Amino acid sequence: DEAEALLTAFLAANPGRHDALLARARTRSWNGDVRGAVADFDTYMDRHPERRDAVELELAVALAASKELPDLTRALAIYDARLATKKDLALLLHRARIASWAGFAERADADYNVYLGQRPYEHGVILERGRALSWSKDPALRKRALPLLDAYLQAHPDDLEGVLARARARSWAGDGPGSVVDYRAYLRARPDEADVRLELGRALAESRVPAEAREGIGILREALKRRRDDDALRLTLARALIDGPDDAGRPEGIALLREYLKRHADDEAAWLLLARALSGAKNPEALDEPLRIYDAYLEQYPGDDDLRLQRARVRAWARRNDDAEADYRIYLARHPGSHGVLLELARTLAESSAPERSLPVFAEYASRHPDDYRGRLARARAMRWSREFDDAEDELDALRPLARAQLERDDRDVERVRLWAETARNYEACE
Repeated sequence: DEAEALLTAFLAANPGRHDALLARARTRSWNGDVRGAVADFDTYMDRHPERRDAVELELAVALAASKELPDLTRALAIYDARLATKKDLALLLHRARIASWAGFAERADADYNVYLGQRPYEHGVILERGRALSWSKDPALRKRALPLLDAYLQAHPDDLEGVLARARARSWAGDGPGSVVDYRAYLRARPDEADVRLELGRALAESRVPAEAREGIGILREALKRRRDDDALRLTLARALIDGPDDAGRPEGIALLREYLKRHADDEAAWLLLARALSGAKNPEALDEPLRIYDAYLEQYPGDDDLRLQRARVRAWARRNDDAEADYRIYLARHPGSHGVLLELARTLAESSAPERSLPVFAEYASRHPDDYRGRLARARAMRWSREFDDAEDELDALRPLARAQLERDDRDVERVRLWAETARNYEACE
């Protein structure tokens, strides 16, 4: 700071001293004043175009320090021009790092690959390459990070930064159990790092193991008590509670989500999460609110078939069978191979005021899946509700061998009794 102040005062008195201008550009760059450094470097090169080649790389270093995409893109252009005329591994490594910071993971990986082809034992660069890939938005590139980080940790098993990098890479690649192992190993050595503990909480909250999910939710709750203004954390905890192992946590998750939406009303994903959370209501009348949300978004995005399918299901749960049928048929017209959705439509029609309309849909499903005994059993029920008793009995007779085969694989006693009862002609005897 003092050096910059002296150089600024000197330049005010001696504006033609370009050597002082270059000195101030470097000082500003080292001091983290990116905008000031870039302005001084640009001014210096405008006044001394013959020295551009000597100074331009210093400008690129200053630009890269900003970590803002326009600056990083300009820095990359400088390195591209230099490397087009000169093969230099040091410059190549710098370009790889800048490409990584700019979010160009595949481009960074290409440069790291060339560099490591010449210097394969630079383990620190292997770690950089693994990190760069793990930051990518492309799932395929994220998975490529893991072998690199594994190789690095084989050579440096006690490097905690490597352990943390792999924990994050595993989490981003969808390997929740692996990331939990690495996060725990890191925190055993550094138990006071609250941010890493929060990352562990996020990974645990997504676990399919109920005890781990509850532990993760507990970590997120404690963190939110300390960070009441952290809406991103509030949303994470809300999602964890809504998707968690305990139905009792759903109301708390919904309350947190509503609080989040008061300040982030433009977050479409959060609104759709709220609609999904509210769709689990037992009372059909309570489904009005999620249906209003789905209606609003489908009016805005009529081609979103995933939303349409979800609305069809909620309409069916709300006993709005005609509306549900309309959504199901639109979805099936666009996705004719969705046999599971075809069965959902058949079940919805079977529970309507005209169950006989479900029979052709059940027949179509049975022709594609003749061995699906649950679908066939639903068809037999629909036949009964349609007063097609003889057809229902014939379907149940045909279903009994399938039920026997399934029951040999199914050790749930209640399910055994229910299936035997439903596939028998004589209910009283079977009871």
